[in-house]
Amino acid sequence: MLKARCQSLRRRVGQHLSMMIRAAVSGALCGLAASSYAQWEEYNHPELRWFTLETEHFAVHFHEGTERTAREVARIAESIYQPITSLYGYEPEGKVHFIIKDHDDNSNGAAYYYDQKVEIWAPALDFELRGTHDWLPNVVTHEFTHLISLGAARKLTRRIPGFYLQWIGYERERRPDVIYGYPNVIVSYPLPGTIVPMWLAEGMAQYQRAGLRHDFWDSHRDMLLRTAVLADSLLSLADMSVFGKDGLGNERVYNQGYALTLYIARTYGEQALAELARALRSPLVFSFDAACRKVLHKSASQLYQEWRDFLRDSYLRAGQNLQPHLVEGKPTWTEGVANLYPRFSPDGTKLAFISSRRSGYFSAASLCLLDIAGRKVDVLVPGVTSPASWTPDGRRLVYAKLHRVGRNGSHFFDLHVYDLESRRSHRLTRGLRAFAPAVSPDGRWIACVTQRDGTQNLTLVSPDGSEVRQLTAFHDGETLFTPAWTPDGDRVVVSFGREHGRGLLTVDARSGSLDTLLWLPGDLRDPAFSPDGRYLYFSWDGSGIFNIYRLPLPDGRPEPVTNTLGGAFAPAVSAAGKLAYTSFRVDGYKLALLEEVQPLPQDWLAYGLAPDWLSQKATSHWASDGKMASSSDPLPYESHYGQIFALPRLLVDYGMPKLGAYLYSSEVLERLSLLAGGAVNRAGDFDLFGVFEYRRWAPTMFVELYAISRHLDEDIEVLENYPKVRTRIRFNLLEADLGLRYPLGDQLTGSLSLRHSRYTSHIGDFVFQNRLWVSPKNTYYLGTEAFLDLTLDQLARTVDAEIAPRAGRRVKIQLGYHRNNFFKDFSTDNPYGTLQEVYDLYRYFSAEMDWREYLPIPWTRDHSLALRLRGGWIDRPVDSFFHFFAGGLPGLKGYPYYSIEGRKLLHLGACYRIPVFRNLALSLGPLQVQKMYAAAFAETGTAFDGDVIPWSKLRSDAGLQIRLRTYSFYSYPVEVFFDACYGFSRFEHLGQRYGRQWRFYFGMAFEFLDE
Repeated sequence: MLKARCQSLRRRVGQHLSMMIRAAVSGALCGLAASSYAQWEEYNHPELRWFTLETEHFAVHFHEGTERTAREVARIAESIYQPITSLYGYEPEGKVHFIIKDHDDNSNGAAYYYDQKVEIWAPALDFELRGTHDWLPNVVTHEFTHLISLGAARKLTRRIPGFYLQWIGYERERRPDVIYGYPNVIVSYPLPGTIVPMWLAEGMAQYQRAGLRHDFWDSHRDMLLRTAVLADSLLSLADMSVFGKDGLGNERVYNQGYALTLYIARTYGEQALAELARALRSPLVFSFDAACRKVLHKSASQLYQEWRDFLRDSYLRAGQNLQPHLVEGKPTWTEGVANLYPRFSPDGTKLAFISSRRSGYFSAASLCLLDIAGRKVDVLVPGVTSPASWTPDGRRLVYAKLHRVGRNGSHFFDLHVYDLESRRSHRLTRGLRAFAPAVSPDGRWIACVTQRDGTQNLTLVSPDGSEVRQLTAFHDGETLFTPAWTPDGDRVVVSFGREHGRGLLTVDARSGSLDTLLWLPGDLRDPAFSPDGRYLYFSWDGSGIFNIYRLPLPDGRPEPVTNTLGGAFAPAVSAAGKLAYTSFRVDGYKLALLEEVQPLPQDWLAYGLAPDWLSQKATSHWASDGKMASSSDPLPYESHYGQIFALPRLLVDYGMPKLGAYLYSSEVLERLSLLAGGAVNRAGDFDLFGVFEYRRWAPTMFVELYAISRHLDEDIEVLENYPKVRTRIRFNLLEADLGLRYPLGDQLTGSLSLRHSRYTSHIGDFVFQNRLWVSPKNTYYLGTEAFLDLTLDQLARTVDAEIAPRAGRRVKIQLGYHRNNFFKDFSTDNPYGTLQEVYDLYRYFSAEMDWREYLPIPWTRDHSLALRLRGGWIDRPVDSFFHFFAGGLPGLKGYPYYSIEGRKLLHLGACYRIPVFRNLALSLGPLQVQKMYAAAFAETGTAFDGDVIPWSKLRSDAGLQIRLRTYSFYSYPVEVFFDACYGFSRFEHLGQRYGRQWRFYFGMAFEFLDE
């Protein structure tokens, strides 16, 4: 009896512990990822040679080919160090690390304020919702201000970023061989050490400091705010506090945050920003409202209301002159937040343009074609974000698209040609880093912008891609935009980035010589010639609002042809004289068509506010001497290791509290990282894990170590018909994984791993019949397994992709080879007569697949259908210890996890999901609920041992699901789900009856664990 009981317990304890430790590691990784703002790096780029520049306060790390950018970053960083740190009264511990990257055509910056490092991408930002400012001074100051302002608001030491509260509940199991059921409640909730609303964090970073002028309130920012105020569509203060919106909504968090921060600085003095940061540092302040009351002596809602009233009064007065004289085109295409860069076909019947359509993100746009008469739009090529250009015969479109280039994973823009008749594309260039193409009037050349090390140049490419000729020779961070050919094909007009704004230059197509065409105050962009060559059209914010102007050639003066309260950009003129352009409205960029173009009186455009009317006017200016604090030459990069961060955690597991912590540390370039954690309770049960990743090779090498211990107080029957004896059984799990992970493509990742496991148990000593019984330690499982894992993620990027995917698929496949020894009995068949374990050896192959397909429902805006196919296969009979289990949270939710088992698995599911609230903005203490979705689902499946699927024994269930998308303490996404499921099938397994009852599941974590 004792032997039978212990063997049955061993079967389930090992499975349970293995599952639990992997769930704990997954939760830790999700939490740490969610606490940073940067995207995950998929490619390791071992080909890059790294160097370091040292200054007094900074270490600038850069790879070969980016030294110009690195030196400029070092100079700028030293020049802003004192202004920013003195405002907030906070200085970093030791040197701040800047990391310069140019291995992708990406433009971004990211501040890791706990790590005291900043990542800067060399290419300059060109975003349709932002004005043009000198990239490096702007982004370096922005990210460094993040690091300092958030550091000043930090409540705890930098070594403790926060805490976790966690709870795991389990299914109530009645089987004697299962001590815990599978989890049906999983909660992981962060208590961060820095609590700052997103609008204030981004507002302070954009404000920087009065007098620096690396960023200021410009016409783009004013356009976003003006349209929102006049349409009574300002984000609420709660909405401003979190991200998680579409591209326009997220930008409005930045924009309104900047505006409100400027208002605070103007009204209360810029020192109020530092005082707010210090107030948020208080251990007892958990909201901006509390800090606002402490510093500004009013509630956050009062501050917001007075700011909103101020804006409304200002914009109503400023726009009074415009309202009677508005001249705008007729809306032609309005779907989506981004409809950009219209281009007339040579016959004037079609418009090629870039559109985000339903994705909600500017970066997820497509090349589209609009039939003007029929108002029909075709999506030609997905993933196109820069303007396209027609060939003179109207049969092809030249466009640029981001591609993976080479085996190291760099992504560069290259030119392509789309044939409208065959509906096929072919690639012209490889690795040229070329975008914004413009085909010459005779079709012999394609002008485009190319970039390297943060500098852009005008380049000509032949139509077949065989010849490439760089026209300009810029080398100091110059930026170019939207080239356009003169009708005679002799010159190219290009928009040229200045310190703030843009001007128009002409470039000789043969010699590359430069001439200034228009150099007016403000921002001149998007040049386009009329087909007859009489006019040059462009967009200009000379009045404070972007409108379309035309310049009579050869020597006329600019004359406005639109007058709008929003903004007008990217003009295109047909041979018939019609003007198409991009019109900005409160809900984004739309296509507009003006049938008749006439010059307008200049006084019609009089706007009562200067473009920088909100900016803080400084009486003093911070200046740089233009020199680095250190003139040392770059040195080869040597690994820099950050400190170890600790996140204490309180976990309630199977009803008992555990205390523990997560530990994390990484090398500055993330080429080495370590994540570890542990927790222990008063009974001596503990969970330990460590995950080490090495990214200096193309594949990432990982080592994972797990150690778990559980104690079970059990009444055991030693002999039949005798009283049971109380004793303690200890179970230990040791497991080690070694593997390589490599991105096989942008959407496909593969990994090879080897796992070794060792499970042991030990029955504590006990007294029975006045005799001390001593049990040996028993290693009951020794396993060595090899796995090939493939993960395909082709989920369409939409605003609600996490809470309610609408298109695409996620597929996981695992192939395994197993060599497992499972305990059978003890033997004394050895020369010493001692007890020795005897094992059954199981060698077998396995395969698992989990395919989830997501489909949009036609004629609905955001209903979706999720289909699931899950299967498993083991090629030969094995002990039930190694079976698949088909129930519980990851399977058929209408039945317990262990109730359905076998060496083969089939699971079919369908889930229909609809929105309940898409913009809820409901505050519940530190939680803000953004979205709520409801779903109905049905599933069927089974696990079995035979060679034929037992269709008559399929187990079926159906249920309802509620999902909430929330943010905690402004910056931590917390996904909440509740599932209720009813199992229709009634069956018996191992003496227990299952089915025909409701089962419930709840989760609160950084991702939806019921997916």
